[in-house]
Amino acid sequence: MMENPDGFYTLGKIREMQPDAIVILITADATEETRKKLLKLDASAIIYKPYDINEVVSETNRLVLKVKEKLLDEIAVKNARLQEINTILKNLLERSKNNSIHNPQYFNKKNMN
Repeated sequence: MMENPDGFYTLGKIREMQPDAIVILITADATEETRKKLLKLDASAIIYKPYDINEVVSETNRLVLKVKEKLLDEIAVKNARLQEINTILKNLLERSKNNSIHNPQYFNKKNMN
């Protein structure tokens, strides 16, 4: 058991500084009250002592995959937005090419006087 500061305080501070941090808590306190407090503080995972290292590896892998999926979703959203912007810019470029000021006939002798 951590003394001062305890795990609740530490997790709270981590969340203040880095709300999206992945925090796996390993605790010997298996009470429902502790589990509820840790979930309220948004623990990424809770592992109870005595623990099996395979459980730690499994939870770590699960959380890494969750982050990877989130990043891929964010990339897909940003990619779609970039494609929208590219289409808008392409349309603007096409319109500017059709604008009479860019037409060579605009600069005939009649208009140069």
